Amino acid sequence: MASRRDLLGAVGTVTLTVVTGCAESGEPTSGPTDGAATARTTAAAETVRFVVRLRGPSANHELLTGRDLAATGDVRQFEGGWGFSARLSDTATERLSEQFAESGVTDDPSAFRLQIRVDGETRRELGVRPSFANAVASEGYEGEFVFTFETEATATAARTAAEDG
Repeated sequence: MASRRDLLGAVGTVTLTVVTGCAESGEPTSGPTDGAATARTTAAAETVRFVVRLRGPSANHELLTGRDLAATGDVRQFEGGWGFSARLSDTATERLSEQFAESGVTDDPSAFRLQIRVDGETRRELGVRPSFANAVASEGYEGEFVFTFETEATATAARTAAEDG
């Protein structure tokens, strides 16, 4: 059976497979807040159903959400499971490239992991392949992802969450 890293390389883009885990809060904020502002921030955070976080020695932050996806493909069978393709918006693609460079992912991809969260639960963490880090750093990267999952039902639920934000 191919390793998760082998599967990522075989697809030629990043392939993310959802499994199990727990959730974590978003970026810290600074400055005074009132109760209403906190409630609005909490409500907004709860509506984000699909999140990819970057974790590593110098990073533990939200990388992208379903709101960053410009398009999603149909759920279909891939090698290793079921999934869907997605394309980031131009703004999100540029931000992803910048975050990879600023966090040091392009220098040492093996030190970083992508954490996939659906409906507030961590579903899977995968290592970043050097080929993907290089692709994201290149001028020609167009924000293409393939998200794969163990079952068709999980892939369908994740795609719905991604489309909802």
